[in-house]
Amino acid sequence: MKVKPIVSIFLILVFSIIFVGGTRAFSESSATGETTVTQKGVQISFQYLDKKMLFNRYGNRNNPFIFYGTGPLIAFDVSVEPTVDIRIETGDAVLESAHGIREPVTKSEITQYWGYRLRKRAGGRVSSQFSNWSQRYVLELLDAHVMSDAMLIRSQGEQRGLLLFESFRTRKGNATLKLPVYDKSSNLIHQFEFDILL
Repeated sequence: MKVKPIVSIFLILVFSIIFVGGTRAFSESSATGETTVTQKGVQISFQYLDKKMLFNRYGNRNNPFIFYGTGPLIAFDVSVEPTVDIRIETGDAVLESAHGIREPVTKSEITQYWGYRLRKRAGGRVSSQFSNWSQRYVLELLDAHVMSDAMLIRSQGEQRGLLLFESFRTRKGNATLKLPVYDKSSNLIHQFEFDILL
């Protein structure tokens, strides 16, 4: 039985979606808002944390994710569980939208930023907005919750932390988070892509 050309094209498209669709994920509404994707022995789960969620999780005072630059950071809670040894360089991640491209605010960058903002220097004072903040608490919070700049994650291990980006001028809209994962020799294993609605 001959298959009409238009039917063949349709079947090719269907199978392409089935086999290729796993490389990207759309953040759907759910109880936790968490999306999980597994590719080439690496499982990554992520959850977009909006401003309200950042307030609920970390409070108002001593919350370094709400007050940064021109506004709240765009934050993702990311969990990585590989069945092979992998490397992740958080600085290689990218957030793309119609409003532009953002590179991550790394752990070292945000730690340096708040270490400076909250340091009481001789003859000077911390900005009144942050006068009741604790530098020690903020730096410990960043150390405990932000993803390291570079990570070697062993097979069957797990790393979890926040991946941070500066806000776009227009915060709302569709965006794509791209996170490359490398092997121990820094060869690309897979670039994970998550489509999200900010």
